[in-house]
Amino acid sequence: DCDDESFSDLEIVCGERRFPVHRNVVCLHASAIRAACLGPWKEAARGVFEIKETSPLLVRRMLDYIYTGDYDDFDWSILVHKDHLSPQEVAKLDIVDYLNLHLKMTELGDMYMVEGLSQLTSEKFAEYLASKTVRNILVIIVPEVYAIQIDSSDAIRKVVIDCMRKKMSELPLGKDVEKYLKDVSQNIPDFTCELLKSSLEALMLGDSDCYDDDRIDPESDDFM
Repeated sequence: DCDDESFSDLEIVCGERRFPVHRNVVCLHASAIRAACLGPWKEAARGVFEIKETSPLLVRRMLDYIYTGDYDDFDWSILVHKDHLSPQEVAKLDIVDYLNLHLKMTELGDMYMVEGLSQLTSEKFAEYLASKTVRNILVIIVPEVYAIQIDSSDAIRKVVIDCMRKKMSELPLGKDVEKYLKDVSQNIPDFTCELLKSSLEALMLGDSDCYDDDRIDPESDDFM
């Protein structure tokens, strides 16, 4: 248990927060921390490992994952006053905040070489995307994801592409969706190329998602 400080022999420090942890647990799952603790570095001598340029909230979730194999979603929007925002702006803020959480968790997992964390992040984000409309994915999520230029965004991009390919195979394209898709194709050509490539690869592999006959009515709420 991350909250059990009994026999803790290592401190993870982030900003003003200090997390007493167990070296054998953390080092087993985070290769970068293990290397620092075993090498001729100050971490080995002091028993302190500092994580900079991130939030203690994210570090806590990384440690939760190391100890339990999972982490809770965090609603960043509770830190933002929404009274002056329209319902559309609130909806966009919620989506962007959720995306940022998982992008940052992926980045932490890659940076500290936490085994399996990036995979869990992708699974959580895929589950989240499955509940979103094609419109929200095209209008909000795709521009946000493709505006991020960090290595950890590649995994999230793949999740978005896979989700879009499946949704577009299940739903006949209404005129509104065609417009959104056209706009995104013009403004974010990388997305268009990756979506086309993914669809062609799926067809070649016989992926039934690409030619599912059980299509949903274009007047359904999925496009609203």
